[in-house]
Formats: sequence, C-alpha cells, structure tokens
Amino acid sequence: MKRIYKIIAAVSAGLLIVALSVTTIVFHSQKTSLKNQLSAFYSKAFEQLMTDVTSLEAKLYKFNASSGLNQYTMLLMDVWRQTGDTESSLAALPVSYQSTYTLTQFVNRTGDYCHFLADKLGRGEDLTDEDFEQIKKLAQSCGEIYDELTNLWQQGYPGDEGFSEDVFLASDVQAGNLDFTNQEFPRLVYDGPFSESTENKQPEGLGDGEVTRDLAAQNAALFLGIDAGTLSDAGEQNGTIPSFGFTGEQNGKSFEIFISKQGGQVLWYMGSSDGGISAVPTDEKYEQLSGAAQQYLVDKGYGESASSYAQFYNGMAVINLAPVQDEVILYPDLIKVWVDIPTATVIGLEAHNYLMSHKERKLEKPMLSEEEAKQKLTSIDVQSARLALIPMDTNDERLCWEFTCSKDGQDFLIYINAQTGVEEDIMMIQHTNNGTLVM
Repeated sequence: MKRIYKIIAAVSAGLLIVALSVTTIVFHSQKTSLKNQLSAFYSKAFEQLMTDVTSLEAKLYKFNASSGLNQYTMLLMDVWRQTGDTESSLAALPVSYQSTYTLTQFVNRTGDYCHFLADKLGRGEDLTDEDFEQIKKLAQSCGEIYDELTNLWQQGYPGDEGFSEDVFLASDVQAGNLDFTNQEFPRLVYDGPFSESTENKQPEGLGDGEVTRDLAAQNAALFLGIDAGTLSDAGEQNGTIPSFGFTGEQNGKSFEIFISKQGGQVLWYMGSSDGGISAVPTDEKYEQLSGAAQQYLVDKGYGESASSYAQFYNGMAVINLAPVQDEVILYPDLIKVWVDIPTATVIGLEAHNYLMSHKERKLEKPMLSEEEAKQKLTSIDVQSARLALIPMDTNDERLCWEFTCSKDGQDFLIYINAQTGVEEDIMMIQHTNNGTLVM
C-alpha cells in the first residue's frame, strides 16, 4: 500500500512539473506575443510621425512656391490641420510629456502661426516678406527634425524593448528652438497671457529640500487620493524642474503624474479622456467648466484663482487659471487645468509656471485708481478692468490695470502701470473655433 502511495505521489509530482512547464511556456508565449504587438504598434506610430513631419515640410515649401491668395489660405489651413495629426502621432508614443516638450512646442507654434497668417489673409491684409521668410525657416526646421527622426529609426528605435524616454530630448531635436525674436508671433495660444515669461528663470516655487522617490510617490498618492502602493515607476525627467514619474489607474482609467525632486511638488498630472468633438462650448457650459477647474485648485491647496483663456480639443477644455492675491491676478503663476467637457470633470493639471514663479509677494497698493488709469486710454471702448501682476522681459513684475477693450470690431488687452500710468503692454485678442489667440 505504501508503495502505491509513493507511485501516486511521484506521478502527481511529475504531472505538476509538466503542468507548471506548460503554463510557463504559455505565459512566456503570451508575453512575447504582447511584446511583439506593442513593438509593432510603437513602430507604426513612429513611422506615422515621420510621415507627418515630412508632410509638414512639403506643405510649407509648397506655400513659398505658390502665388495665389486661395492657395495661400488653403495651404496654411492644411498645415494647421496637419500639425494636429502630428501631435496625435506624438501622443501615441510611450514617452513622457517632458521628453517631447521641445518637439511638441515646435509643432504647436508652427500650426498656430499658420492659422494666424490665414486669419490675417481673411482680414484682407497682405503677408510680409518676414512672413514668407518665417515659413521658409519652418520648412527647413521640419527637414532637420525629419533627419533626426530618420537617424533614430536607423539606430533601431523603437526596437524590441520599446522607446527609450530620451528619444525626444531637446538635445536630439534642436529645430524646436526657433528664434522668433524678430517675428510677431501669437504668444498666448495655449497658456493665456504671459505664458512664456518663465522660459529664462530659475524655479522659485518648489520649496526647500530634495525628496526621495518613495516620498515623491507618497505625495503623488496624497494628491490623487489613492494608495501609494498602486503606483508604478515611470522613470525620471530632467530639465528646468527635474522630477520623478509615476503611472497607475484610478476609477478604471490610466494616469501619469510627475513630482518635482526639489520640494516634492506636483508638476504634471494627466488622466485618460474618452475624447470627443472639438468645439467651443456655450458660455453657460464654459462657466461650468471654469468653475470645476477653479474648485479643483481650491481643493488641491492652490487657493482662489481667476480663469484666463482656454483651448478646446478632443472633447477637453484646457483652462488657464491665475492665482488671485488681494484681488490681484498673478499672471506669472499660471496653472493649466484639463477638464472633460461632457462630464465637467478635471482630468489633468500642469503647474510648471506656478512652480517657476510662485512665492510670497508683498503687493503695493495702486497709486492710480481704475478711473485714473482708464483716462490713459484714448478712443477705445472699455468693457472691463481688473488689477493684474504681469511679468516683464527683465524678469521683474509690475502691478497694472488690465483693460479689456475693443476698437473697430477688434478686441485688445491693454496694461497700464498702476503706479506710473505708463502703458506696459498691449495685446490683440483673436477668437477662433478652438479657443483664443492673444498676441
């Protein structure tokens, strides 16, 4: 009887080993299959990006070869639409937003500049020699970017292991650093007034002390209201604000979040969206979306804020909000909040400008009243006024009266220094089907 038990035990052990071996082979096969599928998907996305960039180059060169107004407008709008496709190809790649920032910024600027020129033609204005020269530079830059992408492709990207996060670092694609110094360019396409004021600054809102990855994970979990143990490592990002990256799922949807290494602050958070039609919402709906974004910032500890301008795409509203202190709008501290339009639910946040500029401020009382500052304006219709702190090219800040005005059917923002009465800045507002341009 004991012998029979031993035989049964031996046979059972053998069957268990066989079962485990078969299971291991099956799992390995499934893993390999999934890996191959992902590699094929990323390869296709990368090839599409290369196609999109070379298509942009061709269309921009066609513009300089054309000689008809109708062709100009058609090509400019075609480039604008093509940049949207290019951004979608970039978004499909498994790299973080910081790695693609330079290239994405270049694509955005190219599209919005061409949209601006198309609007200019629509108003009956002529294009200048500088406009044509800028288009030529954009085309040349697209060629440089395509060459860089081709080099990466020849080096084996994405390969069996998928993309490396440093594929799209600024050092790889220098063409994104175009010099627009001498070109009047739409400055505020996505980020509201003075969004680019932090480009040459050092961060002021991070706080003291370096944080470990574990502490960064705890801060990320606290911000999201989840367990830190559910977060996965998404690598590290360098740049102006070095950060730790994490990914995970919340309410059945994936997200990505980056926490600054200094101070442990939230730099970037983006959840998943169901997508949708790109359209400007009604005023009533926008008030709801803006209210949701403002309440979100209050709940997350950023305090009171005022909405600036917004862009609408893929079923989302990107609302730019500036913190408010003593009824003064702090434009240097802008925060971008993504809100899902159908549900009015916040799904993303970018605090780059906020972390670059936020600090304790002692605001001076204005020497000029609203009415006194308004008298500095001539022959223009004023709709509203509010106090605003604006950044200057010299990296200092000035308290101004911000007047929303119109003249001959065109809207403007005019900034009058609240202490001296000097006109510090003037911006033209362009309303488009996708949000607001201010230049």
